[in-house]
Amino acid sequence: MILRREPVSLRLLRVVLVLCLSSGILAAASNGEGRNPDKITPRDNAAMRGGYNTVSTEELQAWLDEIDPRWLSERESLLIVDTTPYADSYRRHHIPYAAHFEFPRKEMNRLDDKTRAEFEKILGPDKRRKMVFYSESVESGRSHNGAMWAVSLGYTHVYLYRQGIKEWMEAGNRTETAR
Repeated sequence: MILRREPVSLRLLRVVLVLCLSSGILAAASNGEGRNPDKITPRDNAAMRGGYNTVSTEELQAWLDEIDPRWLSERESLLIVDTTPYADSYRRHHIPYAAHFEFPRKEMNRLDDKTRAEFEKILGPDKRRKMVFYSESVESGRSHNGAMWAVSLGYTHVYLYRQGIKEWMEAGNRTETAR
């Protein structure tokens, strides 16, 4: 049997690829509050697959603290999207300044033209705008759908607040009601 040596550049490329993939997995797994970085949850896999980042309760609250409600231009720099059903959740309580766009719990692999147009209207024309999607809780897939579709439409600063409105309120953070 004759063994053929790989070119050094191919071996180096494989090493770099393995390092990049492993660091991405560890970064996604360690981005949550108090989670063990050795355990990758289905939501971490969803974030990696969906191409978005995650944000903690403390980070999101800090982003909100930077907003002065008197200045619309500052408010436009951060878009928060509640993906829960309107009557069951959003109307009763939502994160301050959040817009509403309901998504189903199951992962969507298609958006019809009407839904896409409505979604893009809420997201706005600035593809670099920072946006955060959330739903009821960690278990819901609604926010994953929103974040995943925002990324697929070309938005580049997309975050998922994985804890959801339940943990937001349990942490004692302020909410708003729909008028």
